[in-house]
Amino acid sequence: MYYFKLNLLALILAAATPVYAQQAADVPKTATATEAPAANAAPDTAAADAEAAATAALIAKANATAAAGAAKASVKSTDTASIVKKAKQTGWRPEVHNGNTVYCRNDAEVGSRFSTRRCVSEIQLANLIEQAEFDKDQLKQRGCGGNCGGK
Repeated sequence: MYYFKLNLLALILAAATPVYAQQAADVPKTATATEAPAANAAPDTAAADAEAAATAALIAKANATAAAGAAKASVKSTDTASIVKKAKQTGWRPEVHNGNTVYCRNDAEVGSRFSTRRCVSEIQLANLIEQAEFDKDQLKQRGCGGNCGGK
């Protein structure tokens, strides 16, 4: 998702750069309308060339970012299988709601005897699983602080 936003931003900037460059180039034209037309032609051409080069660089950067995003997408597809496996191990079940796959489970509410049904998307599930693993590792590293129960 991050790469998509970055690509979108790069494309917007690539489209907006010529407009702003053209506006800046128009200001000297109106201020020096009494000068000869030949004197104004050379700076406009240089500005247009610089503008074209900047736009080409932005497009190349956007394409490189898109290629990197495609490489990550292939890694994510293998990641999806591991997420589904971990989801099933932790009690999440895949369901289809409005054509989208979501993962649901029944969670007990604190202070109540009732449980609530909780459904999350795949991205949210990945974040929840990652957070749970992080918390588990933190407990392993620092122990339970003497409150482990038992003797």
